[in-house]
Amino acid sequence: MGRRLFRRVTLMLLGVLLIASTIVAACGEGEARIGEIQIGILTDFTGPAAFATVPTVDSFKHAIRWSLEQDPIEGLEIKYVSYDQRTDPARVSPGYMWLKGRGVDMMYIMSPTDNSILADDYRKDGMPVIASAVSEEVGPHPNIFYLWGSDGHGTEAVTQWIMDNWDYEGEGRLPRIGHLSWTHPTGGFHQAGFNRMVEWHSDKFDWVGVESVPIGSTGFAGEISRLRTADFIFTTPVGAMLATFMREARDRGYTGAFVSGANQYPGYWPLVKGAVAAHQLYECYFLYWTPWWTEDVPYILEAREATDKYARNPELIYTGGGPAGWSTGVLTIEAIRLAVEKVGLDNIDRAAILEGFESIEMDIEGFGNTWKTTPDDDWNVYCRTTKAYQWDLEKLEWIDAGTDWITPPSLARD
Repeated sequence: MGRRLFRRVTLMLLGVLLIASTIVAACGEGEARIGEIQIGILTDFTGPAAFATVPTVDSFKHAIRWSLEQDPIEGLEIKYVSYDQRTDPARVSPGYMWLKGRGVDMMYIMSPTDNSILADDYRKDGMPVIASAVSEEVGPHPNIFYLWGSDGHGTEAVTQWIMDNWDYEGEGRLPRIGHLSWTHPTGGFHQAGFNRMVEWHSDKFDWVGVESVPIGSTGFAGEISRLRTADFIFTTPVGAMLATFMREARDRGYTGAFVSGANQYPGYWPLVKGAVAAHQLYECYFLYWTPWWTEDVPYILEAREATDKYARNPELIYTGGGPAGWSTGVLTIEAIRLAVEKVGLDNIDRAAILEGFESIEMDIEGFGNTWKTTPDDDWNVYCRTTKAYQWDLEKLEWIDAGTDWITPPSLARD
């Protein structure tokens, strides 16, 4: 009798454990967390890019928190699961698998290099991904939605901006453009845009050339000598390399303009200011896809209010990562709202969130175009126009350079 009772209790315990394991497994796939959406974040949290990426992620979370406080979605809880890839390509695939194993419903993966590595997985898993910049290596992808265009689209816009604003008659010659690149994949991505513009508009500017240096370089004498005739030097490296190059170029007598895209000066300017004498930071420009912190528009005012309210260190967020992260958060919560409206909170899954991103159409004051994607094989890019900002030596802040919004030729809609 005692044995039968022992066997019966054992079988009951096994049954309980089986049910529990089934529930855990279901939660791992994101099917049993009613009202909860998990967002996986794969980026550099402690490596060489962390100075810019961590404030970007913070601002992303601030935008979602602010939106849900201002206009709640009843019953919704947003949770974040993060993985530190440390700007190491070898950590990208394991990081994705780990996040997927946690049952996330979507991911925020800002790096074009990471998206190139993971593109096939997104399609196979039906994973919706919001990213910062397009990866041209991937091409149009149904699962990836981008805040702005590629690094190559950015250099197309830089070249277009120079051509549109150069005084051809007064100068009596074409503008000269050069590129300080590096051996990171982003160097090639940026150069691809310049190559296209050389092909399309060689009669509008003189191409001085590209100088590519190894990652970690600390001296640039040869590169500066070969680029010194350029009226504009576009700088691709980030972090300490960027700051060191600009200081050395000025010290060696370069008097032309420095210009970058969205990934350099906006995020790493504090490092530049710490390395370059204040009076040498003249003729510095960057092109950006969103309004800057100094713009007097509701979008920026709300972002500033939320940053001051939530951030542990607001000064870090008042860089390029802030507007980028805020915009990405606004897009993400809008996609989730649209998904909830369509299928109800209890039925949210990856497919519903994917459709939410596809359905976004928003006009936001301060931007150069309506946020929306286009069907078929087009890039899923929301911000297709970019604007120039200039460092003001008196105000010691970035100001609108006073030029029109630029659309990179490759992103121009019919």
